[in-house]
Amino acid sequence: MYKVGILSSSNKLEEEIVTLFKQVKVNVNLIQTEKIDEHLHSYDGIIIHEEKDSNFSRMCELFLVIKGKFSFYVWIFSEQVSSINRQIYLQLGADSIFGDTHFPEEIALHIKNALDRQKNFYQKSLEAQTNKPHYLHAKKKELDSCFKLNAKNLSLEIVKGKNQGVEISLTRLEYQLLNVLYSRPREAFTYKEIYECLWEENYQENPYRISNLVFHIRGKLMKATINPMIISTVRSKGYMLDI
Repeated sequence: MYKVGILSSSNKLEEEIVTLFKQVKVNVNLIQTEKIDEHLHSYDGIIIHEEKDSNFSRMCELFLVIKGKFSFYVWIFSEQVSSINRQIYLQLGADSIFGDTHFPEEIALHIKNALDRQKNFYQKSLEAQTNKPHYLHAKKKELDSCFKLNAKNLSLEIVKGKNQGVEISLTRLEYQLLNVLYSRPREAFTYKEIYECLWEENYQENPYRISNLVFHIRGKLMKATINPMIISTVRSKGYMLDI
C-alpha cells in the first residue's frame, strides 16, 4: 500500500476521495502546510492542492521547499490554473498537474501507475547492480579522512585524491541512511533495521522506500564521479557501506 499526502489548507478530506484511492492501494492523508518537515519523510508522494484564492508565488515557494528536501513525486491539483502557471509548475519540476477537468478516478489511477513504475524501476535497477564489483576498501582509521558526513550542512564530503574533494548535498533522510550505514562500514544492515531507524515505525516488509533513497544517493554519487556501488546491495537482506 502506497502512502500519499495531500497538502492543503482544508481541514478535512472527503471520504469519497479516501475510499477511491484505497481501491487502488493508495492511502491518502491530509497534511497541513506548517507541518511539512514533521510528516513528509514517510510518504511516497505528495499532492499540493492549489485553491482558487491561493497565492501563486507562495505555492511555488512551497513546491521548491518540498522538492529541495524530498525525492518523491510531487503532483499539483489546481482548481483554476492558467496555461502560464501550468508551464511554470512544470519548469520547476512538477510531475503532473491535475484540474477540475480530471475525474477523481483518473487522478488516482495516474498516481498509482506512476508509483508502480517507479517501484519496478528501482527493483530492476537494484537487481542489476547487486553483482557489480565493489572497491575502495580502507581501514576504519583511514576511513574518516576520505569519507565524512557533515551534519550541519546535511552533506557527504569525499576526498578523491591529493588535495581534491567533493561535497554532495543530501536530503535529511539520505543523510540519516548514510549515517546508519557508516556506523558499521562493510557490515550489512537489514531492510528492517534501516527502516525502523529512519522512520521510527514498524517495518512493513516492503523495501521500496529504502530502495528509493538508495537510488537517489547513488545518482548523486555518479554525478560527482564517485562509484555509486559504495552503497552495496546485500541480496535479500539490505545494504552496507562498502568502503
